[in-house]
Amino acid sequence: MNQFWVDPEGLSRSGSGYADMQAHVENLRMRFAALVDQYADSFGDDDAGEKFRGNFNAGIDNYLKGMESTSNALGRVSGGLGQNGRDYANARDSSGEVAYQFKAAGQEAGFGQQWQGPGSSDMSGRSERVDPQGDTGFASRVRGNGPESPEKNWTFAEQQGLPSVQRRMAQGVEQGPSAPAD
Repeated sequence: MNQFWVDPEGLSRSGSGYADMQAHVENLRMRFAALVDQYADSFGDDDAGEKFRGNFNAGIDNYLKGMESTSNALGRVSGGLGQNGRDYANARDSSGEVAYQFKAAGQEAGFGQQWQGPGSSDMSGRSERVDPQGDTGFASRVRGNGPESPEKNWTFAEQQGLPSVQRRMAQGVEQGPSAPAD
């Protein structure tokens, strides 16, 4: 199974760089247009000046349209990255709530024991926990490749930072998704 990892907040933040660049390009476009307007009458009013002005203005219009197009594209990229980041964050949060609901439903039905929370974690990416049968298992998170030992792994939500879900599960609190988030 192919997997990938996304930092939703980082993805959203990366959109702000594009928004900054859009503002910069738009500022340049406005300054350039003001400069062109300032010197519009400098070509003279004779035939040669009028002919030059016509050609010059056509070229300037194309240039300004290109800058506007670039600015708009940067804005769309910025908005898309922000929206994708929010969508990934919502999916992550929703999966954590669903995992909690499944776990709570299983406990209510008498399956397994109360979850004990994650154990120690070292910088190698391995996390240790005690599973309901009392076994000590290791779960390795390898970006792009998934866990090395799926049967010893626990849910992504428990691993990846839904502290409110972890805390509710560890404390045995009988609240579902409407519980206040941290």
